[in-house]
Amino acid sequence: MADTPPVAPGLRAAGVTVELGGTPIVRDIDVSVNGGEFVGVVGPNGCGKSTLLKALYKVVTPTGGTIRLGDLDVRRARPAVVARHLAVISQFQEAGFNLTVRDMAALGRTPHLGLLEPHGAHDRRVVARALRAVGLDEDAERDIQTLSGGELQRLALARSLAQEPGFLILDEPTNHLDVRHQLQVLDIVRGLGIGVLAALHDLHLAARYCDTVYVLDHGRVVAAGAPRRVLTPALIREVYHVDCETFTDPRGNLAFAYACPAPAPAPAPAPAPASPRGDA
Repeated sequence: MADTPPVAPGLRAAGVTVELGGTPIVRDIDVSVNGGEFVGVVGPNGCGKSTLLKALYKVVTPTGGTIRLGDLDVRRARPAVVARHLAVISQFQEAGFNLTVRDMAALGRTPHLGLLEPHGAHDRRVVARALRAVGLDEDAERDIQTLSGGELQRLALARSLAQEPGFLILDEPTNHLDVRHQLQVLDIVRGLGIGVLAALHDLHLAARYCDTVYVLDHGRVVAAGAPRRVLTPALIREVYHVDCETFTDPRGNLAFAYACPAPAPAPAPAPAPASPRGDA
């Protein structure tokens, strides 16, 4: 295998519907990501962001719709085939076993190897490059049990980079990271030059990194487009139920100021019924 990364494919999903336990969670969603684009999925808790992404990377089975990654029919393809083209970084999870940093990153090569096939020179170069990209090259021999949460998330990114994917899905990957590591992870991802679809909670991050955002509410897309056009105070008020003002920060990024809506005034108490007047 050459060191040149694969051509970045686009993702096309149409009519994706997911029901869990008979309850519709994702309803007839269309998503399009061109190769090289960074596209975000935003919305309040429970709106269906993670369920949609899990359907796209074959963790849950859609009840309807089509999903194509370049020429690959994702719904029909075997997971091992999909993993050669698509990598996933999900929310931070505690490390449950002992491996070195290098060994964990090297798991990203698994989709490209045959059963019991050892790592070759190319695989070792790819893993070293991935660790260097996330700043963990000097920690390659550390036990992953000694890593902080931020380091573990960067290691998850390195493992994904070691897959040499043509497309990357981020399933709320920054929720447990401090500000510095949030920016570091998304800066690295943005610089990959491949298609990226990311579920994000933080609208500031979505506005800063995304070319396009899809806004979900109750399992449906209610708006889609460039962040400055879509993430308006009116839409944020409707979807998130908060008051919002938007402005441009000193670095030129779209930013938001939020406030809970003022509570409605309590209704005036009803007047007490008049006492009946007794006889004089």
